[in-house]
Amino acid sequence: MDEIHLKENLDYKSGNIVGNAFNYEKLAKSAHVFMISSLMSPYKEVVHILPVNKMTGEVLHTFLKNIVIGLHNIDFEVLGVVSDNHSINRKAISYFSNPPEVKIVYPNPADENKPLYFVIDTVHILKNIRNNWLNKRNQDFKYPNFSNMEISEMASFEALKEMHASESTSLLKYGFNLSLKTLYPSNLERQNVKLAVNIFKSSISIALKELGPRKHFKNWEGTANFIEIISRWWYIVNYRQLAGSQYHVSVRQIFESEAKLRIQAVMPLALTSHNFGEIIFDVNCVGGASLPSQEENAECNVADILANNCMVDEDDLDEISDTMWPLLTYIGGYCSHQITKKLKCNYCVEFLKGSNSENTRLIAARDRGRLSYPHEDV
Repeated sequence: MDEIHLKENLDYKSGNIVGNAFNYEKLAKSAHVFMISSLMSPYKEVVHILPVNKMTGEVLHTFLKNIVIGLHNIDFEVLGVVSDNHSINRKAISYFSNPPEVKIVYPNPADENKPLYFVIDTVHILKNIRNNWLNKRNQDFKYPNFSNMEISEMASFEALKEMHASESTSLLKYGFNLSLKTLYPSNLERQNVKLAVNIFKSSISIALKELGPRKHFKNWEGTANFIEIISRWWYIVNYRQLAGSQYHVSVRQIFESEAKLRIQAVMPLALTSHNFGEIIFDVNCVGGASLPSQEENAECNVADILANNCMVDEDDLDEISDTMWPLLTYIGGYCSHQITKKLKCNYCVEFLKGSNSENTRLIAARDRGRLSYPHEDV
């Protein structure tokens, strides 16, 4: 269930007038929408819309209870109620126990032998963290050090503003997710989930750790650690696993996988691409079986092509600041990755790829095993 705000007016259409609240003569200011969503299928359906001018926890509880029982009577099994953390919603849920108490599980009103779970929407939790941070005095958020609970750390929203201001005129930015709307949201923009997610990204934490010591942002270290904690939590709760989160596969899946492996052992895998046509993958090609011959390697002139088409002198390199090299190296890794996907020559691929170095620390901070490290010439 969730609440949406409405424009206060009466609307006449086809002999029908709508706009009044359900229990007041006044116009409706908002509407409580109740929707069901299946856990095992993509089925979703709105089951009730309640226009209200003023809502209390007792009234909302009555409607919620009747909806759960009504759905049970038409063979729907309600496992839980998902809502934001508004005080009215908490109070309405608390009446499912006697005495009223906010818990995570209650007796189901349709069948007391079954549970009814109360789940707070993670999106609202994320927005509440951001909004409380903005509403703090001086926008400083104190949080505990989870390694030592006796020590508290400080996260300053001012550090994000300082970083955005320092990079406002740069073409390449560490904090590329930050914008004026993200840092200075209006009351309406505070409801935008994307603006809240832009703050709690791992790239922002990495950017603060890279630029904070150099430019002395306010409480940059505590801010980076706080964003890292929230971003890790968000990546966990927002993760969508394939196959319905199956931790144990079935016997049929094992037999089907065996059949697929037998087919791949005798037939090449062919994929059809709109850009590259038919792409053949030979699963039997191992070791150096696909390496080109020395004559083919001799025809590869990728070094000459780069040298002739990329005119770079020492003056160009001297103008690049130390903080820009990790960004340029990160972009170079992306370019190397895109080029190697189209190359068939292993010699050319090895020429474009490099190893970990001082300037690849931005890649290393975000690498989970698949990012490309570019060669110094790239």
